[in-house]
Amino acid sequence: MSHLCDRRAAPMLLAVACCVTAGCAEPLEFADWAIEIPEGTPVREYAPVSMERRDPDAIQLVDELVVGASVDNPAQGVFRPSRVVGTADGTIFVADSAENRIQVYDRNGAFIRTLGREGQGPGEFGNLWGMTIAGDLLVVDDNRNNRFSTWTLDGQHEGDYVKESALERRSRDIRGLPDGTIVARSYVFLPDGEERNVVTRLSLEEGEIARLDEMAPGPAIIPEGFWTPIDFGNAFLQLFQQPLRTTRVAPWLVYVTPVHEYQVLAVSPEGTAAWALRVAWPRPDYSRWAKDYVAWQINAQEQGLDMDTLEWPTGEAWAIEDVLTDGAARLYIVPGVYFDNVPPDYVPADVYSPEGELVAAGYLPAKWEQINAGPRGPWSHAAGEYVYGMREDESGEFVAVRYRLILNER
Repeated sequence: MSHLCDRRAAPMLLAVACCVTAGCAEPLEFADWAIEIPEGTPVREYAPVSMERRDPDAIQLVDELVVGASVDNPAQGVFRPSRVVGTADGTIFVADSAENRIQVYDRNGAFIRTLGREGQGPGEFGNLWGMTIAGDLLVVDDNRNNRFSTWTLDGQHEGDYVKESALERRSRDIRGLPDGTIVARSYVFLPDGEERNVVTRLSLEEGEIARLDEMAPGPAIIPEGFWTPIDFGNAFLQLFQQPLRTTRVAPWLVYVTPVHEYQVLAVSPEGTAAWALRVAWPRPDYSRWAKDYVAWQINAQEQGLDMDTLEWPTGEAWAIEDVLTDGAARLYIVPGVYFDNVPPDYVPADVYSPEGELVAAGYLPAKWEQINAGPRGPWSHAAGEYVYGMREDESGEFVAVRYRLILNER
């Protein structure tokens, strides 16, 4: 299915030799690294997996439980889910942004209790910006009240921690670690005036512990004066050309990937590189899907715009469409390439072990296409054999869902 070369700063000749040993028809061509790989980092290099070699049963996502959708008792339901997380024993927490509260359910979906309410006092919420489980605490990012609110997993309010630093105030998409710390992605201005996208490990009591990733955003061309719909369209198209990284947090690893190339750097919570991988998969051309996405953003149909009149950037599209992790710290990558003859409503996905080994290649349900608010992807939180996310129901409303994730390794 593929090959693996584990090397330490070895020349490309070794990668070619590994390819020949593995029986490749011709040497693989890998893109230059788009992220900094510290010297001595073990590197894995793979050939792409074709659609013909993918196992349709490798990844199974069983839709097991819809949580809080009943409106028979409004006090026990969820009106607008924005985050959903679960514990290893099955307790489920759903952030209800409509009511600024957190609803708690048992592993069978039965209502247990409500945490918090709208307000500024202890244990109250102004804006449920993010939520995660860190160690034995539920951590809520309350953006409007400029603090992290913490709760024990049995529902007791533990405390509120004011966001002291710019990294904390500008935090996005917090993810918890087993030791009680969190990983946050922030967009900040440094003392020298430069802007940075920063991934940091934070302690609620002590602030920044380790800087895990940092990059400068790319330049943007902003039209001057009055913006026409074409200007808006071209501005959105530029987003596909900007340098971009995606970070995913597993129980004991942080995965950093530049989506423009099929590459990954695995970093420990202390900031030490564990391994890196790259796949010899050329970046695809811009797809019709990307144009359709921009057309949706600018209401092209209502504006009477022909997408072909926009200044579509030259070059290649993203190499990675999405990145996910599961409760065993495995890494799921959806390549940014579009195969023919893919099963309806599915997309290809490659699965790597916490050591960077390619353990499965199959398909994932393309449920993220149903999601236009909140965390993207079929799931946004994993614990044990379960993953949790949001999707639209038959009426078009968002619901919180628990899936059982089954992986059949090759």
